[in-house]
Amino acid sequence: MERALKAGYGEDQFAATELVPGRRVDVVEAAALVGIADPEAFLKRVDQLGLASLASKPITLKFLLDTFLREGDLPTDLMSVYEKGYLILCEEQKCKSLALFILYACFTADA
Repeated sequence: MERALKAGYGEDQFAATELVPGRRVDVVEAAALVGIADPEAFLKRVDQLGLASLASKPITLKFLLDTFLREGDLPTDLMSVYEKGYLILCEEQKCKSLALFILYACFTADA
């Protein structure tokens, strides 16, 4: 794919990069940048709830940070984490009903 993109856009107009998972220090820095008063407490809560894999990815880190800022804590169950996260992400896209449908479908598919 990289070769095809270089051919299509030109060697000087294309650069391939790799997004690596965020580190603990990156999560703390992001928490401080968005205005969380105690970034280390945020990271500790992420660890307590077993949410490190979500915090290591930019899009899911964003909804963890936004949820923490709004509510002062993170939900204690994964379903609530995803529900709040999807709703936050969809506020920007104005697609709440679609997000709720997808969320419902994902969590009821195996039921």
